[in-house]
Amino acid sequence: MLKNPPGRRPGHLPSQMNSFVGRQTELAWLQRELRPGDDRSRVISLIGGGGVGKTRLALKAAHHVRDAYPDGVWLVELSPWPLAAGMAAIATLATLRLVDQNTQPPLEVLSRWAYDKRALLIFDSCEHMLSDCVSLLTDLLATAPELRALVTSRERLGVPGERMLHLRPLPTSSDAVRLFAERAAAADPDFVLHDANQPTVASICEHLDGIPLAVELAAARLSEFSLDQLHSHLDRKASSRLSLLTSQAGEGSGPDRHRTMWATIGWSHELCQPLERLLWARLSVFSDAFRTETAQGVCAHAPLSTGRVPGLLARLVEQSIVLPHPSEPGRFRMLDTMREYGAAWLRELGEEHEARLRHTGYYLRLVRDANAGFNTERQEAWCRLIRLESANMRAAVDWALRQPEQRAALDLACAAAFLWMHSGNPREHIHRINRALESENGRVPGNAHALWLRGALSVCEPGWQATGEWDRRCADVASNSDDPVAAAVVGTHITGCNLVVTGRLLDPYFAGR
Repeated sequence: MLKNPPGRRPGHLPSQMNSFVGRQTELAWLQRELRPGDDRSRVISLIGGGGVGKTRLALKAAHHVRDAYPDGVWLVELSPWPLAAGMAAIATLATLRLVDQNTQPPLEVLSRWAYDKRALLIFDSCEHMLSDCVSLLTDLLATAPELRALVTSRERLGVPGERMLHLRPLPTSSDAVRLFAERAAAADPDFVLHDANQPTVASICEHLDGIPLAVELAAARLSEFSLDQLHSHLDRKASSRLSLLTSQAGEGSGPDRHRTMWATIGWSHELCQPLERLLWARLSVFSDAFRTETAQGVCAHAPLSTGRVPGLLARLVEQSIVLPHPSEPGRFRMLDTMREYGAAWLRELGEEHEARLRHTGYYLRLVRDANAGFNTERQEAWCRLIRLESANMRAAVDWALRQPEQRAALDLACAAAFLWMHSGNPREHIHRINRALESENGRVPGNAHALWLRGALSVCEPGWQATGEWDRRCADVASNSDDPVAAAVVGTHITGCNLVVTGRLLDPYFAGR
């Protein structure tokens, strides 16, 4: 595992960007439960709908108790990861930066790290891969007696010993009003809560069912509306087009308060200018954080010019639709609910396929540039960027694999393979190259290059059998290649890797004597 800088405690816990309002009873309970002790549960789940504040409460409590965990408090964000068997373990490995240590199975690597650790793992958005999380936690907690887990999810895990805290919306006459007032003052420095406007604020919060995300979105609008205008907007019924979109996005999503949140996001969407709405929709193709120049590269397409993107992005930040990343300066992110709404609007516009094509093309160009500049003084910078962009690269490959013509998936997976191998996360991508190769069914000219890269990645797999198998496949391709350079590289390099991992490095020397 990579070491923390001198004087810096281990862990991965984002800084808190703004004030924490309400939830004092829940926070006190959570802090008590997270303090180490024989009578404490080792798995605590915060359960609630989208936008109710599960992640904020988890992070606030974690900051309070981090000194009790000498081996760190680690936030594992699951929403950017694809739904596939074993991904929860791989996401945890990536957070702990353990992926590049050896070729053992992910759970074995995690168990070996965790067995003597007093650490707290926070698994955020577990509903995304519920059964995978259950399996991982069951195995890890059996191995590591001092490991604790804090989970946020829309439903319970059901693991033995799990304690649950169900989060409800904020009280609309007290905490929700305080939250609105604090966020409103950030949007409009002249705003002050007093006896005269308090009933109007309380009525706004009542309209929003006290859902924190909805309250914050509404308060951000005070930069352009008066309080009375804001209240009047919320009293109106949404247009039929907006009603259709919110009903589709919220269909089957549970209680009325969840539909209220979707309607509030829809109302915020309707108040945006047309190009702001368009940028919001196109930004939804990013599964994780992004830079301004990345947004320009992916989202700039008629009628949205490259030069307009930075200003429009700043407007979305002002409206709390896009957020600055708490630990990565210069990068931005969207909450899952905002991304889901933007994706629904992108489909409504009929632009999803084109936006995904631009997203995939952008990351193909990025990894080709990174490969070209890897053996230069910028190698460390490229590695750092590839790690930051890993989730978006995964999403691009996964989307390309679902398309009828999958050559783009093979191109991107192969271009990224070398970088993944040297940036600390090779194994999470092996199955993508496998799928890309299978989809091509051996028909693509240049398959020798793809097989060579896949053979090189086999060195990162458990045991030595995989390397031998890919050595044989590469040798077959090399023997039938019309390109003597490709044949030499493909055949010789993977054969050498196979000899190294099987301990037969001197075999060619003795065979030639």
